[in-house]
Amino acid sequence: MLLASNALTIIVAIFFGLDPAEMIWVYWLESVVIGVYTVLTFITMGLHFKAGEKKTGKAGSPAGAYGYAIFFCIHYGMFHGAYALFLSVMPWFSIQDPDYAGMGITAAILALSHGYSFWKNVLGDPAGLVITQENVARVMNAPYPRIIPMHLTIIFSGFLMIPLAFLEVIAEAIWPGAAVAGAMWLVKLAVLALFMGIKTAADLYTHLSRYRQP
Repeated sequence: MLLASNALTIIVAIFFGLDPAEMIWVYWLESVVIGVYTVLTFITMGLHFKAGEKKTGKAGSPAGAYGYAIFFCIHYGMFHGAYALFLSVMPWFSIQDPDYAGMGITAAILALSHGYSFWKNVLGDPAGLVITQENVARVMNAPYPRIIPMHLTIIFSGFLMIPLAFLEVIAEAIWPGAAVAGAMWLVKLAVLALFMGIKTAADLYTHLSRYRQP
């Protein structure tokens, strides 16, 4: 499901002609959705404790699970607030005429994928809902590897897109026409493919580290 959703996202992005800036924002929204499901996981751990774990004498408490949820909201929210600020002020991430339909469909595909993962791997795993130090650490740490591709893209895309912007201006002045626009589209597509590839690899790493540990 994870690979299929990422592949379908790439297909939809190409079909709608989304540019890297639009997909960066889509992936930012996906990262927020991941944070929401992480908070729901902590809440579910607390509710699960109330429902039956109290009888087993397991470590932890509902208050602890809810406290972790609050801490995660603050910490994760600060990261994404900073990323949203950077994306808003950096000109190469600005969107002149956003394709809300394409962005909405791609974001919905990714959100549904995470909803399925939550249903199958969280709600379907009672042992993983027990409030133990190992389970809490796994839930708390799992979303952060997804920040790495976005962080790298924000840093390195500037080194690539800034000189490309100057080259585009020079090329348009010397040789205006569709050829320059086509070349820039190919460059943007290459940047998008690189970012989406890194992001998909991060998704796999996160999923395996969270749900496939012995």
